[in-house]
Amino acid sequence: MSDSAYHLVSYGVDRAGAVEAVERLLRLNATPERVLVELECETTSHALDWWLSAATVGWTTMEFLLPAALAVEVEWLLVADGRPRSGVVGPEGVHLWVEPTDTAALDKLADEAPVPVRVYVGDLPAAEFSWDLIPPEPARTLVHWDDCRWPAGAADSGESKHAGVAVAFNASTLWELDPGSTGYRVYVETRSGDVDLARRLAAAVDLSVVGEPEYL
Repeated sequence: MSDSAYHLVSYGVDRAGAVEAVERLLRLNATPERVLVELECETTSHALDWWLSAATVGWTTMEFLLPAALAVEVEWLLVADGRPRSGVVGPEGVHLWVEPTDTAALDKLADEAPVPVRVYVGDLPAAEFSWDLIPPEPARTLVHWDDCRWPAGAADSGESKHAGVAVAFNASTLWELDPGSTGYRVYVETRSGDVDLARRLAAAVDLSVVGEPEYL
């Protein structure tokens, strides 16, 4: 995906507008049965009830950013449940991965001061995706439909590596999920540099490319 470009083609405030734009773009995809969906969400440990109630067990994991002392306590709870030690020390704290089934660790974190969490849902079959998986604001969320194949005659119609659709909610950027105003931003993915293909795909569904592309 590092050679992919993500071209902004629609933005607004109403989630219904995002749903419409995404579904129109996905109808251009020639192989819907191959599509996998990825979600990422920036939130806090005190806003996880929504995610845990909607979690797709087996596809969902959570990356917490913890102070060192708290990370030690939580990691030992994970080890006691049979999980390997997984903390990674970074400049801002310890990154620790927790599963929805790690109830002792999650209960401990719910009783502590809120800390940042990034929720990941990976390789979800498109048929399993629901727009109800996207939490309400102020959570910042991205959804990426991967392994698309653009229509015959497009420059990379035979390739799925650089073909997809993405949407970011309440963020000013796609992959970094930097803070932004409430609303959505819809992107079409092409090979880096192929803005002409992005323009043709957008025009095919009455949209247009806006500004410069983003890169992963």
